[in-house]
Amino acid sequence: MRAGGAGSLQLDLWQLALVIAFCLLALLLVLLVLLAHEVGHLVGGRLVGFRAFLLIVGPLRLEKSESGWGMHLNTSLALFGGLAGSAATDARDLKRRTAVMVAGGPVASVVLALGAWL
Repeated sequence: MRAGGAGSLQLDLWQLALVIAFCLLALLLVLLVLLAHEVGHLVGGRLVGFRAFLLIVGPLRLEKSESGWGMHLNTSLALFGGLAGSAATDARDLKRRTAVMVAGGPVASVVLALGAWL
């Protein structure tokens, strides 16, 4: 690492490669954390009888159609952080079941954090 002019920083090629690799690894880890959270919503919903139809995490979009699950590119920056879609199959005890589905994401995040900590 060399200091250049006022406030500049020059990196050797291998240092630049390390910085880029670290940034890509950090992005991958963020996407994996988001995936765990969104899948947690779907698992919570599944436990109470909801049917999953959509999972978006970063550039990945999984969507259920009549012919099955399809993988697509998510082109919406607004949804880049993640989205899980599931629907109740009936209206029985809907408030409690929806609460379980909604809580599934944070529960998955806490379980992931505890696992990483241990």
